[in-house]
Amino acid sequence: MHQPIKVDLVEWQESSPDTNPFLRDEFLDDDGSRDLAKLLSDRGMVEIDELRTGLYVRATSFVGRVQLGRIRITIRPKLAAPTLVRLLHYAYELRDVGRYPAVEYVTNPKATLHDILIAQLVAETDNLLRRGLHRRYVSRAEELASPRGKIDVQSIARTGTVDRTTIPCTYYPRLEDHLLNQVLAGGLTYAAGLTDDVVLRSTVRRVARQLRESVSGIALSRDIFRQLWRVRNRMTTVYDSALRLIELLYAGHGITLDEPEGVMLPGILIDMNRVFQALLSRFLRDHLEGDALQDEKRLTGIFDYVSGYNPGKFQSPTPRPDFVVTREGRTIAILDAKYMDLQTRSPSRDVIYQLAIYALSRDRNADRTATILYPAISANAQEARLDIRDPFRQERKAQIIIRPVDLERLDQLVNFEDSAAMRRYRAGYARWLAFGHGPTDARTS
Repeated sequence: MHQPIKVDLVEWQESSPDTNPFLRDEFLDDDGSRDLAKLLSDRGMVEIDELRTGLYVRATSFVGRVQLGRIRITIRPKLAAPTLVRLLHYAYELRDVGRYPAVEYVTNPKATLHDILIAQLVAETDNLLRRGLHRRYVSRAEELASPRGKIDVQSIARTGTVDRTTIPCTYYPRLEDHLLNQVLAGGLTYAAGLTDDVVLRSTVRRVARQLRESVSGIALSRDIFRQLWRVRNRMTTVYDSALRLIELLYAGHGITLDEPEGVMLPGILIDMNRVFQALLSRFLRDHLEGDALQDEKRLTGIFDYVSGYNPGKFQSPTPRPDFVVTREGRTIAILDAKYMDLQTRSPSRDVIYQLAIYALSRDRNADRTATILYPAISANAQEARLDIRDPFRQERKAQIIIRPVDLERLDQLVNFEDSAAMRRYRAGYARWLAFGHGPTDARTS
């Protein structure tokens, strides 16, 4: 029997038969594994190829763990776990519960991101149980010996029975068994199946059993999450941290396809691009003073099928940059978050073409630029600029700016000292990220 092959990588790292002897003369076991490898590669989640000499694996912006036959691929973030968790807390407005088992996993260098998130979910749920679960009035229709609520006269008329010992009633008890708590219970059950850590899985199941004493479970789906965010209100904001974690874990367990629920992975891969976008969204929204930030605003009117020349009745493409900054209703910056290593690699052609469209969509009298914001761990990372020129006259038409976001610096700005000077630095750094200018100490202090 063949031994399992473990491939451990960090973001954007690659492993090949030349660099990893364990991959030499190793290939995928069956067609199912090959189909999954092709799907992962096509979706840009993990690049997996069978070479003549063995297996080649390259990580992208997705971190986590996936199993292809006997090949287990684990991808960890480059950022140190404590820094990453603090930024996650800020991006998703998680509460700092500071309890076991979350702290243990944050300080464990071998812990995967999804184990850290699951440990945080356990601590969040434990905190909710200690506070007391939210109760909500829930509709119940039952046959009761003692009438309660509203008697269902129509039901009695339909049955026509007079010698009955119970009466059909509709009433509204205040219960813990409602959608919010059901998703919490279902999320814990779901999370228990995602971790390979025996102690963590046991802890998740223990907390889930405690919750299930008064709450029924529910199967998670995208439709359930849509319902969930519709019913939440200011009285249930205490649940937001746990629900965001469950949604993030659920999204990492699937590959979105045309089918309603997509394909579920034998493992979990969390898109750090999504986390990075959430982090920048909150920081810019909090500290771009006097300007408005719109997430994923549709840029309408750029593409438009010509009337009479659209036989397929297709809808015109509508680009959606990650962030549009406006002032008094006028667009003053277009920004796109790209979780890529653009410090050592050039942006792909697709990324350049995408940003070129954003830049050229700006008003001719405006500063026709579009900015890529990418993560950098080194404080020495420098901004790059790429001109878009008329190929015949060589006139500059627009410009793409490739600007690094110092994650270590961002962590210091949002998670430590809170003073008037620090607030000025935050505002200055936000303005530099959006516009390339601000207080001179915004990048270096």
